[in-house]
Amino acid sequence: MRFSMIFSNSLKFFATAIFFLTILTGAAHAQEVIDVVRHEKIESDDASSAQTNLMNQAIEEASIESIKTMIGEEKVEHSREIIKNKIIKNSGRYVSSSSGQNFTHQANLYLMDVQLRISLKALRALLLENGLLYQLDGPPKVLPLIQMVDRVNAQSYGWWYNSGAKEHGHLIENLDIFQKNLKDEFLKIGFFELSPVAGHFVQSIPETYRTENLQKVDTLFISEYFKSSIVTRGQIMFRAKPGTDSVYVIDVKLEALQSANGRLMAEVVRTYETQPGVFQKVVTQKFREVSPHIAEDLSAQLADAWRKGTFGASVVKLIVEGAISPKDLEEFKRAIVLQVRDIKSLRERLIEHHRTTFEVDSSAVPQQLAQSIRAAKFTRLKVQVEQVSSEGVTLKVELL
Repeated sequence: MRFSMIFSNSLKFFATAIFFLTILTGAAHAQEVIDVVRHEKIESDDASSAQTNLMNQAIEEASIESIKTMIGEEKVEHSREIIKNKIIKNSGRYVSSSSGQNFTHQANLYLMDVQLRISLKALRALLLENGLLYQLDGPPKVLPLIQMVDRVNAQSYGWWYNSGAKEHGHLIENLDIFQKNLKDEFLKIGFFELSPVAGHFVQSIPETYRTENLQKVDTLFISEYFKSSIVTRGQIMFRAKPGTDSVYVIDVKLEALQSANGRLMAEVVRTYETQPGVFQKVVTQKFREVSPHIAEDLSAQLADAWRKGTFGASVVKLIVEGAISPKDLEEFKRAIVLQVRDIKSLRERLIEHHRTTFEVDSSAVPQQLAQSIRAAKFTRLKVQVEQVSSEGVTLKVELL
Protein backbone atom coordinates (compact mmCIF):
# COMPACT_ATOMS: atom_id res chain seq x y z
CA MET A 1 0.00 0.00 0.00
CA ARG A 2 1.68 3.23 -1.13
CA PHE A 3 0.67 6.82 -0.54
CA SER A 4 1.83 9.83 -2.52
CA MET A 5 3.49 12.66 -0.65
CA ILE A 6 0.82 15.34 -0.23
CA PHE A 7 1.64 18.45 1.69
CA SER A 8 -1.12 21.02 2.12
CA ASN A 9 -0.47 24.56 3.27
CA SER A 10 -3.65 24.39 5.31
CA LEU A 11 -2.29 21.58 7.47
CA LYS A 12 -0.09 21.86 10.51
CA PHE A 13 2.10 18.88 11.22
CA PHE A 14 3.12 17.90 14.71
CA ALA A 15 6.35 16.12 15.56
CA THR A 16 5.78 12.68 17.02
CA ALA A 17 7.72 11.67 20.07
CA ILE A 18 6.93 7.97 20.03
CA PHE A 19 8.89 5.61 17.81
CA PHE A 20 8.67 1.87 18.43
CA LEU A 21 10.92 -0.67 16.72
CA THR A 22 10.29 -4.38 16.90
CA ILE A 23 13.11 -6.47 15.46
CA LEU A 24 11.88 -9.57 13.71
CA THR A 25 13.52 -12.68 15.10
CA GLY A 26 13.16 -14.97 12.10
CA ALA A 27 16.51 -16.06 10.74
CA ALA A 28 15.69 -14.85 7.23
CA HIS A 29 14.83 -11.38 8.50
CA ALA A 30 17.29 -10.95 11.37
CA GLN A 31 18.29 -7.28 11.63
CA GLU A 32 17.12 -6.64 8.04
CA VAL A 33 13.41 -5.85 8.54
CA ILE A 34 11.87 -3.77 11.30
CA ASP A 35 8.27 -3.24 12.35
CA VAL A 36 7.50 0.35 13.26
CA VAL A 37 4.43 1.57 15.17
CA ARG A 38 3.81 5.33 15.26
CA HIS A 39 1.05 7.33 16.94
CA GLU A 40 0.38 10.27 14.60
CA LYS A 41 -1.79 13.35 14.94
CA ILE A 42 -2.65 16.16 12.57
CA GLU A 43 -4.77 19.29 12.46
CA SER A 44 -7.15 19.28 9.49
CA ASP A 45 -10.67 20.15 8.35
CA ASP A 46 -10.93 17.17 6.00
CA ALA A 47 -10.97 13.55 7.18
CA SER A 48 -9.93 12.03 3.85
CA SER A 49 -6.84 14.17 3.32
CA ALA A 50 -6.00 13.88 7.03
CA GLN A 51 -5.79 10.08 6.80
CA THR A 52 -3.50 10.25 3.77
CA ASN A 53 -1.25 12.85 5.36
CA LEU A 54 -1.06 10.93 8.63
CA MET A 55 0.30 7.96 6.69
CA ASN A 56 2.77 10.15 4.77
CA GLN A 57 3.87 11.78 8.00
CA ALA A 58 4.51 8.39 9.60
CA ILE A 59 6.54 7.15 6.62
CA GLU A 60 8.62 10.32 6.52
CA GLU A 61 9.43 10.37 10.23
CA ALA A 62 10.11 6.61 10.41
CA SER A 63 12.37 6.90 7.39
CA ILE A 64 14.31 9.78 8.95
CA GLU A 65 14.81 7.86 12.20
CA SER A 66 16.13 4.80 10.35
CA ILE A 67 18.38 6.87 8.11
CA LYS A 68 19.90 8.62 11.14
CA THR A 69 21.11 5.25 12.44
CA MET A 70 22.88 4.65 9.13
CA ILE A 71 24.48 8.00 8.26
CA GLY A 72 24.24 10.05 11.44
CA GLU A 73 22.07 12.96 12.52
CA GLU A 74 24.40 15.66 11.22
CA LYS A 75 24.42 14.30 7.68
CA VAL A 76 20.65 13.82 7.75
CA GLU A 77 20.17 17.49 8.60
CA HIS A 78 22.65 18.48 5.89
CA SER A 79 20.90 16.29 3.29
CA ARG A 80 17.22 16.91 4.09
CA GLU A 81 16.28 17.92 0.53
CA ILE A 82 17.84 14.92 -1.21
CA ILE A 83 16.39 12.56 1.44
CA LYS A 84 12.94 14.02 0.88
CA ASN A 85 13.12 14.04 -2.93
CA LYS A 86 15.19 10.90 -3.61
CA ILE A 87 14.58 8.59 -0.66
CA ILE A 88 11.19 9.24 0.92
CA LYS A 89 9.50 9.78 -2.46
CA ASN A 90 10.67 6.25 -3.28
CA SER A 91 9.57 4.79 0.06
CA GLY A 92 7.73 2.02 -1.78
CA ARG A 93 11.13 0.43 -2.35
CA TYR A 94 11.80 -0.12 1.35
CA VAL A 95 8.38 0.12 3.05
CA SER A 96 7.00 -3.33 2.29
CA SER A 97 3.69 -2.87 4.11
CA SER A 98 1.75 -0.09 5.83
CA SER A 99 -1.58 0.13 7.59
CA GLY A 100 -3.54 2.61 9.68
CA GLN A 101 -5.67 1.77 12.70
CA ASN A 102 -7.76 3.61 15.31
CA PHE A 103 -8.42 6.63 13.09
CA THR A 104 -10.23 9.10 15.37
CA HIS A 105 -11.27 12.75 15.48
CA GLN A 106 -10.83 14.87 18.60
CA ALA A 107 -11.79 18.55 18.35
CA ASN A 108 -9.74 19.84 15.39
CA LEU A 109 -7.26 16.94 15.52
CA TYR A 110 -7.20 13.64 13.67
CA LEU A 111 -5.27 10.76 15.22
CA MET A 112 -4.17 7.40 13.83
CA ASP A 113 -1.90 4.50 14.73
CA VAL A 114 0.34 3.63 11.79
CA GLN A 115 2.12 0.30 11.38
CA LEU A 116 5.01 0.07 8.92
CA ARG A 117 7.36 -2.70 7.89
CA ILE A 118 10.71 -1.35 6.69
CA SER A 119 13.49 -3.25 4.94
CA LEU A 120 16.74 -1.76 6.22
CA LYS A 121 18.64 -3.57 3.47
CA ALA A 122 16.51 -1.93 0.75
CA LEU A 123 16.76 1.46 2.47
CA ARG A 124 20.54 1.15 2.68
CA ALA A 125 20.69 0.26 -1.03
CA LEU A 126 18.64 3.34 -1.91
CA LEU A 127 20.91 5.55 0.20
CA LEU A 128 23.91 4.04 -1.54
CA GLU A 129 22.45 4.72 -5.00
CA ASN A 130 22.12 8.38 -4.10
CA GLY A 131 25.57 8.70 -2.55
CA LEU A 132 24.31 9.29 0.99
CA LEU A 133 26.42 6.55 2.56
CA TYR A 134 29.55 8.47 1.60
CA GLN A 135 31.27 11.33 3.39
CA LEU A 136 31.40 13.53 0.27
CA ASP A 137 29.76 16.90 -0.28
CA GLY A 138 28.50 16.94 -3.87
CA PRO A 139 29.51 14.61 -6.71
CA PRO A 140 32.93 12.89 -6.61
CA LYS A 141 35.59 14.97 -8.37
CA VAL A 142 38.08 13.27 -10.68
CA LEU A 143 41.48 14.72 -11.57
CA PRO A 144 43.07 13.39 -14.81
CA LEU A 145 46.84 12.88 -14.78
CA ILE A 146 47.17 11.00 -18.06
CA GLN A 147 50.37 11.13 -20.09
CA MET A 148 50.48 10.81 -23.89
CA VAL A 149 53.68 9.25 -25.26
CA ASP A 150 54.88 9.20 -28.89
CA ARG A 151 57.73 6.68 -29.15
CA VAL A 152 58.03 7.21 -32.92
CA ASN A 153 59.02 10.87 -32.53
CA ALA A 154 60.37 10.64 -28.97
CA GLN A 155 57.78 13.02 -27.52
CA SER A 156 55.49 13.05 -24.52
CA TYR A 157 52.80 15.34 -23.17
CA GLY A 158 51.19 15.86 -19.79
CA TRP A 159 49.34 19.00 -18.76
CA TRP A 160 51.30 19.21 -15.48
CA TYR A 161 54.80 19.51 -17.01
CA ASN A 162 54.62 21.22 -20.41
CA SER A 163 52.63 23.98 -21.98
CA GLY A 164 51.26 22.35 -25.12
CA ALA A 165 53.75 23.56 -27.71
CA LYS A 166 53.05 22.95 -31.41
CA GLU A 167 55.32 19.90 -31.56
CA HIS A 168 52.90 18.13 -29.19
CA GLY A 169 49.87 18.99 -31.31
CA HIS A 170 48.73 15.48 -32.26
CA LEU A 171 49.26 14.22 -28.68
CA ILE A 172 47.16 17.06 -27.28
CA GLU A 173 44.50 16.44 -29.92
CA ASN A 174 44.19 12.75 -29.03
CA LEU A 175 44.22 13.44 -25.31
CA ASP A 176 41.43 16.00 -25.77
CA ILE A 177 39.40 13.34 -27.56
CA PHE A 178 39.83 10.91 -24.68
CA GLN A 179 39.18 13.52 -21.98
CA LYS A 180 35.89 14.46 -23.63
CA ASN A 181 34.83 10.82 -23.84
CA LEU A 182 35.81 10.29 -20.20
CA LYS A 183 33.99 13.41 -19.04
CA ASP A 184 30.81 12.31 -20.84
CA GLU A 185 30.94 8.86 -19.26
CA PHE A 186 31.61 10.25 -15.79
CA LEU A 187 28.65 12.60 -16.06
CA LYS A 188 26.41 9.60 -16.73
CA ILE A 189 27.31 8.14 -13.33
CA GLY A 190 27.25 11.45 -11.47
CA PHE A 191 31.01 12.05 -11.30
CA PHE A 192 32.63 15.37 -12.23
CA GLU A 193 35.96 15.47 -14.07
CA LEU A 194 38.12 18.53 -13.44
CA SER A 195 39.54 20.44 -16.44
CA PRO A 196 43.18 21.15 -15.54
CA VAL A 197 44.13 22.74 -18.89
CA ALA A 198 41.18 25.15 -18.99
CA GLY A 199 41.70 25.88 -15.29
CA HIS A 200 45.45 26.53 -15.74
CA PHE A 201 46.19 24.08 -12.92
CA VAL A 202 49.84 23.83 -13.96
CA GLN A 203 50.46 27.31 -12.56
CA SER A 204 49.47 26.11 -9.09
CA ILE A 205 51.55 22.92 -8.96
CA PRO A 206 54.81 23.13 -6.97
CA GLU A 207 57.84 23.07 -9.24
CA THR A 208 59.07 19.70 -7.94
CA TYR A 209 55.92 18.00 -9.29
CA ARG A 210 56.23 19.39 -12.83
CA THR A 211 58.01 16.29 -14.10
CA GLU A 212 57.27 13.55 -16.62
CA ASN A 213 57.92 10.68 -14.22
CA LEU A 214 55.43 11.17 -11.42
CA GLN A 215 55.37 8.45 -8.78
CA LYS A 216 52.10 7.14 -7.36
CA VAL A 217 52.55 9.12 -4.15
CA ASP A 218 53.07 12.27 -6.24
CA THR A 219 49.83 11.80 -8.16
CA LEU A 220 47.94 11.29 -4.89
CA PHE A 221 49.44 14.50 -3.50
CA ILE A 222 48.45 16.49 -6.60
CA SER A 223 44.94 15.02 -6.49
CA GLU A 224 44.48 15.98 -2.85
CA TYR A 225 46.04 19.37 -3.58
CA PHE A 226 43.18 20.07 -6.00
CA LYS A 227 40.63 18.51 -3.61
CA SER A 228 39.59 15.68 -5.93
CA SER A 229 38.27 12.36 -4.63
CA ILE A 230 39.76 10.28 -7.44
CA VAL A 231 42.79 10.55 -9.71
CA THR A 232 42.98 8.85 -13.12
CA ARG A 233 46.61 8.21 -14.00
CA GLY A 234 48.68 6.28 -16.51
CA GLN A 235 49.89 6.34 -20.10
CA ILE A 236 48.54 6.17 -23.62
CA MET A 237 51.50 5.26 -25.83
CA PHE A 238 51.90 5.26 -29.63
CA ARG A 239 54.72 3.12 -30.99
CA ALA A 240 55.78 1.31 -34.18
CA LYS A 241 54.94 -2.36 -34.48
CA PRO A 242 58.19 -4.32 -34.58
CA GLY A 243 59.04 -5.79 -37.99
CA THR A 244 56.73 -3.47 -39.95
CA ASP A 245 57.18 -0.18 -41.77
CA SER A 246 53.78 1.48 -41.45
CA VAL A 247 51.74 -0.34 -38.77
CA TYR A 248 51.56 1.15 -35.28
CA VAL A 249 50.45 0.04 -31.84
CA ILE A 250 48.46 1.93 -29.18
CA ASP A 251 49.20 0.78 -25.62
CA VAL A 252 46.75 1.93 -22.95
CA LYS A 253 47.48 1.52 -19.26
CA LEU A 254 45.22 3.55 -16.99
CA GLU A 255 44.01 3.30 -13.42
CA ALA A 256 41.73 5.22 -11.09
CA LEU A 257 42.83 5.63 -7.48
CA GLN A 258 41.21 7.01 -4.36
CA SER A 259 43.07 10.18 -3.52
CA ALA A 260 42.82 9.71 0.23
CA ASN A 261 44.44 6.27 0.47
CA GLY A 262 45.65 5.25 -2.99
CA ARG A 263 43.24 2.35 -3.25
CA LEU A 264 42.79 1.00 -6.77
CA MET A 265 39.19 1.50 -7.92
CA ALA A 266 39.44 0.82 -11.67
CA GLU A 267 42.02 -0.32 -14.19
CA VAL A 268 42.14 -0.56 -17.98
CA VAL A 269 45.00 -2.21 -19.87
CA ARG A 270 44.53 -2.51 -23.64
CA THR A 271 46.61 -2.83 -26.82
CA TYR A 272 45.34 -1.85 -30.28
CA GLU A 273 46.89 -2.11 -33.73
CA THR A 274 46.38 0.40 -36.54
CA GLN A 275 45.90 -0.15 -40.24
CA PRO A 276 49.01 0.46 -42.42
CA GLY A 277 49.51 4.13 -43.24
CA VAL A 278 50.97 7.47 -42.25
CA PHE A 279 51.74 7.50 -38.52
CA GLN A 280 49.72 10.44 -37.19
CA LYS A 281 46.77 9.78 -39.48
CA VAL A 282 46.28 6.07 -38.74
CA VAL A 283 47.03 6.45 -35.02
CA THR A 284 44.50 9.25 -34.62
CA GLN A 285 41.93 7.35 -36.68
CA LYS A 286 42.29 4.21 -34.55
CA PHE A 287 42.34 6.13 -31.29
CA ARG A 288 39.14 7.97 -32.17
CA GLU A 289 37.55 4.56 -32.72
CA VAL A 290 38.62 2.98 -29.40
CA SER A 291 38.64 5.99 -27.08
CA PRO A 292 34.90 5.87 -26.19
CA HIS A 293 35.19 2.20 -25.25
CA ILE A 294 38.20 2.83 -22.98
CA ALA A 295 36.36 5.66 -21.24
CA GLU A 296 33.23 3.54 -20.86
CA ASP A 297 35.20 0.66 -19.33
CA LEU A 298 36.95 2.87 -16.76
CA SER A 299 33.70 4.63 -15.88
CA ALA A 300 31.78 1.35 -15.51
CA GLN A 301 34.33 0.02 -13.02
CA LEU A 302 34.09 3.21 -10.94
CA ALA A 303 30.28 3.04 -11.02
CA ASP A 304 30.44 -0.55 -9.81
CA ALA A 305 32.70 0.43 -6.90
CA TRP A 306 30.27 3.24 -6.05
CA ARG A 307 27.23 0.91 -6.07
CA LYS A 308 29.01 -1.66 -3.91
CA GLY A 309 29.86 0.98 -1.33
CA THR A 310 33.60 0.47 -1.58
CA PHE A 311 34.28 4.00 -2.76
CA GLY A 312 35.50 6.28 -0.01
CA ALA A 313 36.53 3.26 2.05
CA SER A 314 39.76 1.73 3.23
CA VAL A 315 40.38 -1.99 3.69
CA VAL A 316 40.38 -3.03 7.36
CA LYS A 317 40.90 -6.53 8.76
CA LEU A 318 38.07 -7.73 11.03
CA ILE A 319 38.72 -10.92 13.04
CA VAL A 320 35.72 -12.62 14.67
CA GLU A 321 36.47 -15.14 17.42
CA GLY A 322 33.93 -17.31 19.20
CA ALA A 323 32.22 -20.71 19.20
CA ILE A 324 29.19 -19.73 17.16
CA SER A 325 27.45 -21.68 14.42
CA PRO A 326 27.70 -20.80 10.70
CA LYS A 327 24.06 -19.68 10.90
CA ASP A 328 24.84 -17.28 13.77
CA LEU A 329 27.92 -16.01 11.91
CA GLU A 330 25.72 -15.17 8.92
CA GLU A 331 23.35 -13.32 11.24
CA PHE A 332 26.31 -11.39 12.67
CA LYS A 333 27.51 -10.44 9.17
CA ARG A 334 24.10 -9.05 8.22
CA ALA A 335 23.72 -7.25 11.52
CA ILE A 336 27.10 -5.53 11.60
CA VAL A 337 26.71 -4.13 8.07
CA LEU A 338 23.30 -2.73 8.99
CA GLN A 339 24.19 -1.52 12.48
CA VAL A 340 27.64 0.00 11.84
CA ARG A 341 27.40 2.67 9.17
CA ASP A 342 31.19 2.89 8.80
CA ILE A 343 31.20 -0.61 7.27
CA LYS A 344 30.41 -0.57 3.55
CA SER A 345 30.88 -4.28 2.90
CA LEU A 346 32.79 -7.30 4.20
CA ARG A 347 34.22 -10.45 2.65
CA GLU A 348 35.44 -13.68 4.23
CA ARG A 349 39.17 -14.18 3.71
CA LEU A 350 40.15 -16.96 6.16
CA ILE A 351 38.04 -19.49 8.10
CA GLU A 352 39.64 -21.30 11.03
CA HIS A 353 38.35 -23.17 14.08
CA HIS A 354 36.25 -20.66 16.04
CA ARG A 355 37.90 -17.80 14.15
CA THR A 356 36.95 -16.03 10.90
CA THR A 357 38.92 -13.22 9.26
CA PHE A 358 37.05 -10.69 7.15
CA GLU A 359 38.23 -7.96 4.81
CA VAL A 360 36.11 -4.89 5.50
CA ASP A 361 35.57 -1.82 3.35
CA SER A 362 35.32 0.91 5.97
CA SER A 363 35.13 4.68 5.87
CA ALA A 364 36.76 4.79 9.32
CA VAL A 365 40.18 3.87 10.68
CA PRO A 366 40.27 0.79 12.97
CA GLN A 367 40.09 2.86 16.18
CA GLN A 368 36.95 4.67 14.99
CA LEU A 369 35.45 1.43 13.70
CA ALA A 370 35.96 -0.20 17.10
CA GLN A 371 34.10 2.65 18.79
CA SER A 372 31.17 2.28 16.38
CA ILE A 373 31.01 -1.48 17.02
CA ARG A 374 31.02 -0.92 20.80
CA ALA A 375 28.04 1.44 20.45
CA ALA A 376 26.05 -0.91 18.18
CA LYS A 377 23.23 -3.11 19.51
CA PHE A 378 23.08 -6.73 18.39
CA THR A 379 20.09 -9.04 18.86
CA ARG A 380 20.90 -12.48 20.34
CA LEU A 381 24.65 -11.81 20.13
CA LYS A 382 27.17 -10.42 22.61
CA VAL A 383 29.87 -8.58 20.64
CA GLN A 384 33.01 -7.37 22.42
CA VAL A 385 36.05 -5.56 21.03
CA GLU A 386 39.07 -7.59 22.11
CA GLN A 387 41.92 -5.83 20.28
CA VAL A 388 42.51 -2.84 17.99
CA SER A 389 45.60 -2.39 15.82
CA SER A 390 46.61 -0.24 12.86
CA GLU A 391 45.50 -3.09 10.56
CA GLY A 392 42.14 -3.96 12.04
CA VAL A 393 39.85 -5.01 14.87
CA THR A 394 39.45 -8.32 16.70
CA LEU A 395 36.01 -9.17 18.13
CA LYS A 396 34.73 -11.83 20.47
CA VAL A 397 31.20 -12.91 19.55
CA GLU A 398 28.97 -15.11 21.75
CA LEU A 399 25.30 -16.02 21.91
CA LEU A 400 23.35 -14.24 24.64
